[in-house]
Amino acid sequence: MKEKLLSGKGEGAMKAMEQALALMNERFGKDTELSLATLDGEQPAVRIVNSVYQDGSFYVITDQRSRKMKQIAAHPQVAVCGFCFSFSAPRFSPMPEALNQNPQTATCG
Repeated sequence: MKEKLLSGKGEGAMKAMEQALALMNERFGKDTELSLATLDGEQPAVRIVNSVYQDGSFYVITDQRSRKMKQIAAHPQVAVCGFCFSFSAPRFSPMPEALNQNPQTATCG
């Protein structure tokens, strides 16, 4: 897969692609939840699905007769969003200044 995407690209691009694929495998290469967005007519439809990432694709187990499969058959372009993220946010509640100086941090991974 990566060779197809990077044909004619330099060594730096190949290394970046290898790092990106390693990150995808690390974060999504096990049973994980994703938001899957499809189109229902002209309206987006988003739902949480269990999936696994393997060999450049996300796999989801579902009933072939489900609404999402009908939507994918009609509009094969879909979007996924993973819940693995990092952020740092300051405390916003009124607290003593000493506590307010240390931000809370949440990291996935």
